[in-house]
Amino acid sequence: MRSSVTHMGRCMHVAMLLVALQTAAQTAEQNAAQTVTITFHEEAYVKGPKVTLGEIADIAGDNAGALSGIEVDSAAAPRNSRRIDSRMVLARMRAAGIETSAFEVKGAKLIRTTTLHREVSPEEMADSLRAYVDKNMPWDPLDSEVSIAPPAQGIVVPEGELEFRWRPSQDYRYLGTGSFRGSVLVNGDIKKTFLCSATVEAFGEVLIAVADIPRNAPLSLRYFRSEKRALSALRNAVVSPDTDLSGYAAAKTIRTGEVLSQRNVTPRVLVKRRQMVMVETQVGALKVHTQVRADADGAEGDIISCTNLTSNKRFQGVVRRDGVVVVP
Repeated sequence: MRSSVTHMGRCMHVAMLLVALQTAAQTAEQNAAQTVTITFHEEAYVKGPKVTLGEIADIAGDNAGALSGIEVDSAAAPRNSRRIDSRMVLARMRAAGIETSAFEVKGAKLIRTTTLHREVSPEEMADSLRAYVDKNMPWDPLDSEVSIAPPAQGIVVPEGELEFRWRPSQDYRYLGTGSFRGSVLVNGDIKKTFLCSATVEAFGEVLIAVADIPRNAPLSLRYFRSEKRALSALRNAVVSPDTDLSGYAAAKTIRTGEVLSQRNVTPRVLVKRRQMVMVETQVGALKVHTQVRADADGAEGDIISCTNLTSNKRFQGVVRRDGVVVVP
């Protein structure tokens, strides 16, 4: 009986020992899993404007991903360098409430960080401005010449998604030379501003008189030839070759070889003062026509006064294209 009890006691002791060993192993495994190892680099390249722990060290263990994103210092200006003390990094982590006593820290004491950068060349600025001008000017790029004067030197910006924005001077009309303020954005933030200039020469079809045209003479396309000219050399707005000239007359004498501009054309006078003209009036479904005296000159669309010589009454009407005065 005593031998049996002794045997049972030994079995219980062994079982308890096994449980204790298993618990110790699990505790050791858990402690090992909770151990974080931080190995600082001697040299690191960072994006800026802040330096993160993951950029200057290798991190192993639990929560490595979260620890990697911790901002530990400010980065130097693009393409410049600065040294960061690993002890200062740990001190800042502790000040932020992160318990670092269980961390295993290895590697360099001082880390040399260099901020990555991108150099934007004058050629890149010129290409961007040329594309902007081509898109926004009122002329066909195939009938225009655009030259760009970019800054003499390139600019340095942080790495990231690059974008240009342009703003022309307020009075520039995309003819001749104008100034543009450019901005370089990286990841949507403006990093640099600078000035460029662009010179635009546009060419368009104009009408050239093939003979002298007297003042007040009716105009017709047969009196002109079409020719392509530089628009910057023209002082006044020109008349397009597509314009219907039948309703216009020469506002002044147009000389041979002269460009037809809006200053030397005027609506053709269809009705002259003291001329007897036909008046059309709508009476119900009927149109009544009467001859009256015009009291003023009138072109198509003009409102003029007329006098009915029979009744001596005055009234107003609108001059129609055929010279008839229509009373609404």
